[in-house]
Amino acid sequence: TLQGGYIDSEEGHRINPGHIFESMWFVLEQAERVGRLEYEERALHTIMATFQRSRDEIYGGILHMLSDNGTDEQYKDWNAARNLKWDEKVWWTQAEALCALLTFADRTGDDEVWKEFKTLFLWCREHFFDPEYREWYAVLNRNGSPRIMLKGGIQKAAFHIPRALFQCSCILKKYVVETGEYDAQT
Repeated sequence: TLQGGYIDSEEGHRINPGHIFESMWFVLEQAERVGRLEYEERALHTIMATFQRSRDEIYGGILHMLSDNGTDEQYKDWNAARNLKWDEKVWWTQAEALCALLTFADRTGDDEVWKEFKTLFLWCREHFFDPEYREWYAVLNRNGSPRIMLKGGIQKAAFHIPRALFQCSCILKKYVVETGEYDAQT
């Protein structure tokens, strides 16, 4: 609640990795601009904690929704027609995770996080990208197979993916200029 209280409901226990990644890479960008490095430290910690909790170590990618009390499977999508499940992979969540991980690696020089970014990027390219129509699928089953084949929709517009890829390309370009290193896979 706004007063600092706790809401003991499904929504009150929900962890939304996509929104956490998105807001934390914004915090990383702004903390430096306004000179508040303590915010950067919190954002870095939050990104890593979220990544460790939300990555799917069995099939790859980032899980759609989690709970803080182990009741992940109780998640209910507000859009009954779409009916997303907690363990599915959703386009925008992956895009925001890519931005957060690469921004983290850029700020810290952490090689392990760089490897995690690369692993997620290659996973997204293999599973989300439709080579025929050159766009990402909206939703994948947990195992990485497409569940919702649509490339656009009421919420899937040209925003998260282009912004994520642009953000990542800016960081990668800076990295190549600074180090002279180039990785053809990414």
